[in-house]
Amino acid sequence: MVDLSKKGLILAGTDYPSKKAVIDFVRTRYGGGAPVDLFPWYPDSLDRTHLEDTLRTAGFHLKRLIIFRAVQQFKNTIKDVIRTCIDQDLIPDGTFLIFDFETEDIPALSRDPFGEFLMQRFPLERVAHTAGDEASFKGLYAALRNRRRAEALANVKALLQDREEENAPQVMGLLINFIQHAALQHKDRAFALFWETDRRMKTGLCVPRVAVPLLLVKLFQKRYL
Repeated sequence: MVDLSKKGLILAGTDYPSKKAVIDFVRTRYGGGAPVDLFPWYPDSLDRTHLEDTLRTAGFHLKRLIIFRAVQQFKNTIKDVIRTCIDQDLIPDGTFLIFDFETEDIPALSRDPFGEFLMQRFPLERVAHTAGDEASFKGLYAALRNRRRAEALANVKALLQDREEENAPQVMGLLINFIQHAALQHKDRAFALFWETDRRMKTGLCVPRVAVPLLLVKLFQKRYL
């Protein structure tokens, strides 16, 4: 499962929908049910002074999720600002950083000085699908849209059969995204099921290949999906 015990996370891969699912999962879990401000940064929009002010400034009321896209394209001056803020612990509580690398070559990432610096401090989540995974994710999405519950459950089980640690956050992120866009009166009750599932997995009470399908069944029973 995605480790949020640090103040940041590294995403590596080229599959954008899967990355979005992980980010949705992190945003919901990090917020603990409360709204989270999202700050995406791209190489062509980065200004050294503005970035430094953003990193050092705490949010007034909300937690913040700062996403650095295409990190491998950052200028060294920008990398130096990020490195300094991390090394000197200048980033306030309530701020979580996501470093998005558009590569699946983890050895090359570890050889890059900035990549190595980040990997020494933050966990890495590799986002890559097998052909079977890709088909199962598409099948899950279609089944949820068309309310084919048995088919959705079968796809979730297929995704978790051999790659539960890699795919569980993405499955939960996809489910969270569906609920966020659903016309529900009590979304907080639906998200409470996610918190309980996440707690059970983090504490070792239940493995993902059992916990996530059980979560899906509960969401169906409560008519949240």
